[in-house]
Amino acid sequence: MSISAGRGPTLRARLFAGTSALGLAALVLAGCGQAEDEAPAQTVDPSEPVSQEDPAEAPTGNATDGEAPALEDIEEDIWDASMAQTSVSASVSGPLEQGQQLFGYSPETFEGDEDAGTSEDAGTGEDELFELSVVGQIEGDSATELNYAPDYRVLQVGDTTYQTVAGFIFDYEAQIPAEVEPEVGGAELESALLAEGEWVDVSIGELEVPRTPGELLETLRNHLDETLDGNSLADSGLEPAVETEGEQDLWVYSNDQIELTVLANAESPLLMGLTVQGEAPLEVDFDQWNEAEIPVPPEEGTVITDQLLQEILSGFVASADQG
Repeated sequence: MSISAGRGPTLRARLFAGTSALGLAALVLAGCGQAEDEAPAQTVDPSEPVSQEDPAEAPTGNATDGEAPALEDIEEDIWDASMAQTSVSASVSGPLEQGQQLFGYSPETFEGDEDAGTSEDAGTGEDELFELSVVGQIEGDSATELNYAPDYRVLQVGDTTYQTVAGFIFDYEAQIPAEVEPEVGGAELESALLAEGEWVDVSIGELEVPRTPGELLETLRNHLDETLDGNSLADSGLEPAVETEGEQDLWVYSNDQIELTVLANAESPLLMGLTVQGEAPLEVDFDQWNEAEIPVPPEEGTVITDQLLQEILSGFVASADQG
């Protein structure tokens, strides 16, 4: 099978360039060679919470004076304290377009073409929402789920990142320009992968979605910086208030654009919720601080290794060259 120069790049070029975000080019070109070593993410022993006197308990509110402190006095502490914990469960929902902006996907990915592999849940209408959950250690073993495609999941366990075949195919197709007709369609590649396993080792790749709660916190903070044009939250005129939810006291800072909810604990003002208003709100919730479930790696026989992935991709390249 071949295409003319007028229709777009060759299969070899598209596998090398179009899927570079997943590290596939490195797999094929280098024969599963390793990417340059990055500084390992700092992990925290979940049995030793950093900021808690009692390691067995998650932090609780301790607002005693009935007033929320000035946001300018705790703004940095909110992010620092949150990043210093051991684990958390985070959920995010909002307009699909906002999800595209947060995670770097092209809007063309969601046009709903029958061959694009997009999820019915993700949809393309103005009222459609994306949903994301990231659960686990702040900078360690974590699980990510995203409703962009059925069974879109990522597991970060130790130094290894696993992605479900469905998620891998979604990201593969997202890298193909809309004007290019791929010689290896997503369904064909998915079939070849599913014949070998359920998970793909994408450790040397760069995924758009956050792999850990720490990455999600950084993504949200960057999004706020862009939303506020570089101004701090403290300069945004957020009005403080004290609220109680269950047995927890909360400090709530809000205006007509943003609502920030923080655990009322001067020593550890953890981020509990964030809402950014728009045509539809972006809503973020954090709970199970230091108590979130830590994922386990997939069973060995279900994982498509770097080497096997390279062999599958090389097989497609060889078939195209012979055609």
